[in-house]
Amino acid sequence: MKQFFSDFSKLVKFRLSFTVVFSASISFLIGSKIQIDRGIAEGINWSNWLVLIIGGFLVTAAANCFNEIIEVDLDKLMARTKDRPMPAGRMTTGQGLVLGLIMGIA
Repeated sequence: MKQFFSDFSKLVKFRLSFTVVFSASISFLIGSKIQIDRGIAEGINWSNWLVLIIGGFLVTAAANCFNEIIEVDLDKLMARTKDRPMPAGRMTTGQGLVLGLIMGIA
């Protein structure tokens, strides 16, 4: 199970996905502060912020997953990428596709 979570993290490029969501989250909070200062909004809409975080992570992770599927043959040739889950044979492209579709649809 530990190997699956490690492979999943590599498949969705967790650090990259987190960075994208973090920057979008900070932008949301800055935009909310500007709206509050201008009297457009009374406060930060935390439910929208949560949707941004969850939805942003899922769509970014799904996109990274599909990218891994597309580049699996090239990744097998490069020393830097040959240990990724699909090129190394620890995950099939079918499994990657299912995970990507679930995250993309969610």
